[in-house]
Amino acid sequence: MATRRPHKANSRDTNVRSPESSMPVMEDHWSDVPTSYAPAQQVPTQNLREIESYYAQGQATTPSNPYYGGNAPLSSGPGSQPQGGFSQPFPSSANTANIHVIDKELQKQFRGRTQRSANSKIHWMENKKSQIMGLCWTLGCLGMTLAFYNYRWAGLIAGSINTIVCGMAVVVTYNLKREWHQHPNPIVHMRSCLSIFLAICLLLNILVDYNPANDKSAKSCQKLAGLTEFFFFSSEAWGLMMAIDLYSSLNDPFKSYKRSMKFYHCFVWTTSLLMAVIAFTVEETSGGPAGGFFHVDGRQINDNDNKHNVIGFCLASSGKVAKNGEVPKSFLRIQQWPWILLYGFVIFVLLVSVTVLIIAWRRLYAGGVPKTYNIRLGVLNYISLFTGAMVFYWLFLLFMYMSTYFVSDSYQTDPLNVIPMMMRQFFMFLVASKGYLEYIIWFAVNNTKKNSKTTDVDVDLSPQVNLALRSEILYYTTSGIKQSVQEARTNASSSEMFLLTDGQDDKGKTIKFWSYAPTVFRTIRENYGISDNRYVGLFSATTKERFSEGRSGAFMFYSADESIIVKTMSKEECELLRRMAPKYAAYLVGHPQSLMTKFYGCHAVQLYGKMYYFVVMGNIFANTQVIHHRYDIKGSWEDRNARLPKVGNNVTCRYCNARYTFGSTKSQECGDGLNFHEPNIVLKDNDLLTKVRIDPHASNQLYDQLCFDSDFLHDQGIMDYSLLMGVQSCEYYVEPGIVGFNPNMHPGSTFATQTAISVNGPALYQFGIIDFLQQWTLEKKLERFWKQHVKRKDPDGISAIPPKQYKLRFQQKMSQVFAISKANNPFIGQPPILLDVFDQGLSSTRNNHNFVPYEKKN
Repeated sequence: MATRRPHKANSRDTNVRSPESSMPVMEDHWSDVPTSYAPAQQVPTQNLREIESYYAQGQATTPSNPYYGGNAPLSSGPGSQPQGGFSQPFPSSANTANIHVIDKELQKQFRGRTQRSANSKIHWMENKKSQIMGLCWTLGCLGMTLAFYNYRWAGLIAGSINTIVCGMAVVVTYNLKREWHQHPNPIVHMRSCLSIFLAICLLLNILVDYNPANDKSAKSCQKLAGLTEFFFFSSEAWGLMMAIDLYSSLNDPFKSYKRSMKFYHCFVWTTSLLMAVIAFTVEETSGGPAGGFFHVDGRQINDNDNKHNVIGFCLASSGKVAKNGEVPKSFLRIQQWPWILLYGFVIFVLLVSVTVLIIAWRRLYAGGVPKTYNIRLGVLNYISLFTGAMVFYWLFLLFMYMSTYFVSDSYQTDPLNVIPMMMRQFFMFLVASKGYLEYIIWFAVNNTKKNSKTTDVDVDLSPQVNLALRSEILYYTTSGIKQSVQEARTNASSSEMFLLTDGQDDKGKTIKFWSYAPTVFRTIRENYGISDNRYVGLFSATTKERFSEGRSGAFMFYSADESIIVKTMSKEECELLRRMAPKYAAYLVGHPQSLMTKFYGCHAVQLYGKMYYFVVMGNIFANTQVIHHRYDIKGSWEDRNARLPKVGNNVTCRYCNARYTFGSTKSQECGDGLNFHEPNIVLKDNDLLTKVRIDPHASNQLYDQLCFDSDFLHDQGIMDYSLLMGVQSCEYYVEPGIVGFNPNMHPGSTFATQTAISVNGPALYQFGIIDFLQQWTLEKKLERFWKQHVKRKDPDGISAIPPKQYKLRFQQKMSQVFAISKANNPFIGQPPILLDVFDQGLSSTRNNHNFVPYEKKN
């Protein structure tokens, strides 16, 4: 017989795909609760109670426990068993949002004023040796520039070489030190790469050898100007993206950094290409061609000027070349294209950067919880140094540019004088040494003394300001939840506990917190055996902060025992949940075996002028030790395949929540010593190839409950929900002799017939309906139109479908998954067929339950 092999790990998998992500106070009432959702709607039968011991949630149960599937009730101690109905009558006006105030000064256990330690100071110079080496090298290049000031390209060559060397130092250290990949270092690294290419373009000026009297060299200079403009503009555009990213993080710390980077790349490369095309193509204008020779002393070039005295580079044209005898134009009249291609954008970037820096200092330095103080100072360290270096560089460059202009203008009769020549070369050196700016920033904030980790676990690439602000918001959220429960307990007779005037969270001492429909959600918690004390105790600590794998990318975190999930939600989702809360609660009372996710609270917190919405829900996999596979089943089949990671991809471990490189041989064991890293993957419809094999009676009961739940969701106008199925597998050894051989087999053929060492397969299933806060909106209608008419997808197989058709398709899929032969579903679509691995009559538990797909009607 087969012997079961014990599993190595004793951990749990708790990640749940969440709905699309994160409102003024609204009134909700119970008056419109239909009688069909009353508590007497469905009474659990004895057979239904017995199902739990077969498959549900991996916990020891008794036949008298009526809860199975979805979210198991959390026992709050003796005498707190869940009831089949409300423990108290429905309140008439209990759904009014409660507003609470979290006093920053009174949160002593977390918020108390502490002395700022010495290590909280801003460190401007982390690597003195690296900075001294870079400074000495730069001064050496400057010395070579001044020593050969009579050579036309002296400043350009020395400055470009300086940029290439300093930029390579940044690139090499970035590739060698994994811990230096933390945001926003990738942006500085990108700027260094672009500065290297910009320096190469400047060196190409030597080959072009611009001559004001030669039209051919002017044409070549304009082509080179287009290429130079691309790298110059893109380098400065990444500086703008850093400021925008900081501002975005300040206003939405739950925003996914990876999603933002896609927008940043699109903006930078598109706008840079546009500016390059302008410089490359625009030729005849009143101010001359767009791309051309930029004279470093700001004077208009004359066609009889000696080319060896014309110092500059090909970028934005300094006006038309003056003909012999023509009076040169003034400084301001030849600056049309430099203003468009150079000055205007640089000034805009500097203004935005300084503005965001001021906002960041007011928000991060003046307030915040003590434990995030060092993180916030680290953010201010970085952005202050970056912005300060940029502002100083461009202001000093402006000062030298104007000084060079006035000095050159005063020496018009003696253009070869040493003073104007040295100032021109010095200015040219400053422009070409732009890469030294990134070198200063890079080695000022990254410490070379820290040894590189040998671990293969990746660093957190999200912005550090996000980590600090998330910690604050999560703290205020958990504190507000606990306070709202306490207030609801002491003010149970009041429908509205607090009404406060608007406060100033980032200037004053209060944070506003909303608890929507507190009595309704409290009734749900009590109905599932969660007392107030138990509920408050769940938020004593949190764990596993992460973004969901869904398209919304909602942020979520877990309670310490991982039985509760708190997830961000959008304003629209919050409004929908509040509207349907009375009917939802009544339905759960009437259908205590419902597989729908159990919502235990709906909250919002206002911080720094922005509202953040959260929903508290039960964790479907809370009581299951190990979930080996998870399936998200919607019933659709278009684009319903999971994306499997490739070797070398950075993925998140499903057990320890750490980032690691998939397929690497280093550090593949989790920190708990019980598991090895496994990628956090949720499989989808097309990945489920076989039917669920459980007791036929339990299968019918599950299917009926899923139909009840989907009917309720259809009545609320909801679609795009799915069945989350967790599978726990077991492995068994195959003992010798359990499989018989053909006695007439020739002895020589036994070599090609071998007995398997072990077999494995599903041993326990876990079910729950998730993501049911999406209605049939205009956005979903446009999504359906795009996929059906533009991408030419099967209209019956895409996820975006009206609620009625979605319900029918979902129920048909459930009948297919659970092999329900009695199902009579009118949906006309034809999904892929699932296989029954025991269709040859080997099953002793199921006969004649093979699912026959409905034929599509003409």
